[in-house]
Amino acid sequence: MDREDTRLNNSALNVRLAKDTESDDSTGKRTDAQFSIVGSALNVATHRHFALQPIFNLSRTPMGYEALFRAGWDNQFSGDSNIATRIMIDNWLLYGYEDLTGSRSTFLNCTREALVSGLLSLLPRWSVLEILESVEPDDEVLQACLKLKSLGYRFSLDDFESPDRMAGFLGLADFIKIDFRLTRTKARADLIRRLRGTGATLIAEKIETEEEYRSAVWEGFQLFQGYYFLEHASFAMTRDPLSEKNGLRLLKQLQRPGFAIAKLADLIDLEPGIGCRLLRRANWKVGEDHPVNSYRDALEVVGKSELLQMVTLAMFTDLKNWNALPPELREFEHSGMPGSSEHDSEAVSRDLPSLDPERQERSTGKILKMPRRTRHPRPKV
Repeated sequence: MDREDTRLNNSALNVRLAKDTESDDSTGKRTDAQFSIVGSALNVATHRHFALQPIFNLSRTPMGYEALFRAGWDNQFSGDSNIATRIMIDNWLLYGYEDLTGSRSTFLNCTREALVSGLLSLLPRWSVLEILESVEPDDEVLQACLKLKSLGYRFSLDDFESPDRMAGFLGLADFIKIDFRLTRTKARADLIRRLRGTGATLIAEKIETEEEYRSAVWEGFQLFQGYYFLEHASFAMTRDPLSEKNGLRLLKQLQRPGFAIAKLADLIDLEPGIGCRLLRRANWKVGEDHPVNSYRDALEVVGKSELLQMVTLAMFTDLKNWNALPPELREFEHSGMPGSSEHDSEAVSRDLPSLDPERQERSTGKILKMPRRTRHPRPKV
């Protein structure tokens, strides 16, 4: 098969986009053009890997993407789901999936631990939190989900098979995914009938053939996801290693009473990765009309609790000797989720002074990947 390669290079992204041009397969049958991502073997110690799989509407237009953890270039999941979710949250803070998806909705797999930990409230409000089929709707989980819902997050139920077992989640669900690998036509018809009154949008998941796609359309599904659509991108993003010494200094400073913004800004100045996470989170909170460009302003917006969560999460995902840290510095549940207001007691007004990019670069001594200041209106899934 003929292949046209396009190399994509920047400081954060290391992938090759390969377009397979239309040609005959081994049986002589014409195949459609498709896109895939390939790349050289990269050391996972220097790169973070993840994949984005689009979710299409009836017009075959991508309306959202599912962000998937990857341990390397292999297009499959391996590892612990709780660790994978933490890493994907940190990846979002560090790299900004919205810059790769055109600001479309991003679905993220969530374990029970992630739902109750408070970490998910670090994500932008347009996130879709995908509850894994292994999560039981007990009281603690439901209370955490209701809190996240009140903050504006949407929910998707993954690999949905039993309305009875997942009844507690149905009132929260904005999307419900039904796996075509796990269900037959009759079972799906029964599920669709029972879910009709929930108001959730149904997603046909793991569509791999034309026949399955046509069946999904005929059965009444509105959104579709699977390898049949061929468009699936894997990324290797360059790591920005976190200094153990600087990370510990930040955490110890945050353990002290008060919120020493000047001292924290000086410490963050030594760690551009933490600075990037901080600036991205601050800009998510205030919106694109009021960009935040300095660490001090970002600290005022984000507050102590969220910064403590971000630094702890960054330490977890970057340091090999995480288990050697003192237990009090390995605790994620510092103060839970913020209130439903965009601005808690540690936040300030949106009328913040802004530094221009040249002044910001001089103040940090390093170039940061800033969140985009202008975007097209975000389409709703």
